[in-house]
Amino acid sequence: MKYKKIKFPQDESAHNNIIEWWYFNGNLKDKKGNKYAFMDCLFKADVNKVKIPFLKVPFKTAYFSHSLLSDIKENKFYPEVNPLSIVSTDSFSKPLLFINYTSPSLEGYTNYIIEKLEKSKYRIKTKNIDLIMTSTKKPVLTGGKGFVDLKPEKTSYYSLTNL
Repeated sequence: MKYKKIKFPQDESAHNNIIEWWYFNGNLKDKKGNKYAFMDCLFKADVNKVKIPFLKVPFKTAYFSHSLLSDIKENKFYPEVNPLSIVSTDSFSKPLLFINYTSPSLEGYTNYIIEKLEKSKYRIKTKNIDLIMTSTKKPVLTGGKGFVDLKPEKTSYYSLTNL
């Protein structure tokens, strides 16, 4: 199976793939010891190649996002599902990963950010969280090479663990 070797930081940015995503999740504690869980994901899809039943748009590339925050102590869940996200023109224009986007709704809009600040430091900002995370381990490449053969499509996949 042929694969393209993953190179950092270039491969953290967008590619010309059928679909790709930037996904962060984890567990948090505040200064009082209260526990939370979070997830944030932005998807990029080629609408001519992938069929997304809830997304009909008049352009080639579509973005949509999901985000959530769970307050473990209070047993409260704060989900966001944005079927359409609008990515700024300066996204993917920096040497390190940078995505600035908004998701309009009836309540207005929120500015979201996924950004690599420096070698091992990332920021994600949503309606409910604004986190700066430091990666303390090297990226884990799926299958040791970060390559997945989905037949007929191929994709790369890696994880940043222990942020």
